[in-house]
Amino acid sequence: MKNMRLTKLLLAVGIVALLGAGCAGAPVAKNGNHMNMNANANVPAIGTVPNKPASGSFTITIDADGEFDPVTAYVTKGTTVTIKNTTTKPHRIAPSYDPKSVLPGFESKGDLAPGASFTYTFNKVGRWLYEDSKHPGFGGAVDVSE
Repeated sequence: MKNMRLTKLLLAVGIVALLGAGCAGAPVAKNGNHMNMNANANVPAIGTVPNKPASGSFTITIDADGEFDPVTAYVTKGTTVTIKNTTTKPHRIAPSYDPKSVLPGFESKGDLAPGASFTYTFNKVGRWLYEDSKHPGFGGAVDVSE
């Protein structure tokens, strides 16, 4: 009887471990924050800026792992943001599927070849989510304040 209970307990623990493993592949930013582009669970609320937002110009890089660095860019209105591909693979910047975070024109018109970059000037306040349509699961946000 004890062996039966122990077997059931171990089976239940194994199932929970397998289900949890599905979350283990979520992209992680260099600062250790997990990216959950579906729910934006780890992106600070608009207006919550951990550092002084950048102004003038700001660069986001796509690193060797395909991650955006930084995952969330904090800039002021009128800042020109450049997304630079520092990898050996092509990438494509596309708006998030969340219709509230789509900013017309904020997308590369094609693939960003290795070494290429895409530039956009943010003249509208808000949180603008984007993703790499060539590499699903990777994306970021640009938070624009006044």
